[in-house]
Amino acid sequence: MTRNILHLIILSIFISCTAPKEEKHDTEDIEIPVTPTPPKAETKNIALNALLGQYYQIAEALTSGDVNQVRIIANAIAAGAEKAGERNIIEAAKEIVGSNQLETERKSFQKLSNAFISMVKKEGLENGNLYVAYCPMAFNNQGASWITTVKAIKNPYFGESMLTCGSIKETIQ
Repeated sequence: MTRNILHLIILSIFISCTAPKEEKHDTEDIEIPVTPTPPKAETKNIALNALLGQYYQIAEALTSGDVNQVRIIANAIAAGAEKAGERNIIEAAKEIVGSNQLETERKSFQKLSNAFISMVKKEGLENGNLYVAYCPMAFNNQGASWITTVKAIKNPYFGESMLTCGSIKETIQ
């Protein structure tokens, strides 16, 4: 029995001597760059903030060309806008819901975008920035705008065929 205990002691000493030692690093002199996350853009109107979340989703669905998803989101926007009493948004969203063609949805999205741009400017932002992007080639070179949360262009009017067509025309602060 004492022999077994002696073996265990020797084994534990052997393991502790051969186990890799944790190295300590002096991290006081190391600066890690931190990119601050910009604040989420929010208007002063809580109902409009909820609708804007859905608006960004519909823009993304148009960009990817998902006709059914566009209609589902437009239906949610119409319902939310009815509660908020936003007539222009309701009408444009219902036009999208009534369509089953991507080009018609995109044309109605132009009306929806104009209504949202107007509302956001009227309400003002509580924090963050929103950007008004513009594609000069949309609708046979008539042009069309939309709201985006980032400066990178993802064109909902042309989708994958001309994803980066457009530029930021205005910053809403």
